[in-house]
Amino acid sequence: MILGLDGLIADNGPVFARREPDGSVVFGCRIMPNMCNPMGVAHGGWLATLCDVGLPLTGRLTDPELAGQFMLTVHLAVDYMRGPRLGEWVECHGRLLKRTKRLVFIDGLLTVGDEVAARASGVFRTGIGGPEVQLADLPSPA
Repeated sequence: MILGLDGLIADNGPVFARREPDGSVVFGCRIMPNMCNPMGVAHGGWLATLCDVGLPLTGRLTDPELAGQFMLTVHLAVDYMRGPRLGEWVECHGRLLKRTKRLVFIDGLLTVGDEVAARASGVFRTGIGGPEVQLADLPSPA
């Protein structure tokens, strides 16, 4: 679980995370009823929120210079390819592309198993502070 996040994610999650052997971080959640539209498919707004959390946290948790930085969203683009259904496990895999003095560029994929559900790219502005973020074990997707 991602520890240290309040508000929207705490109320609508949980979102979990794990650190991979290569140092990257994967975020995941089981699609619950409160994340779905009336058709039982994850709401696009929830998927965008998962990207809006997972992408900047990828930066904070993989680049030591960003660890203490709060990252505000300047731009977020999401392309939807598959609607995760109620009960499915969704993972967010981010990749830090570039950092400037004040901006961080990150892209990523949301996946359900081996299928891409969405791709996202974001630009985030760094700032001092923000809650400390810690990772706990990611549950098995099964």
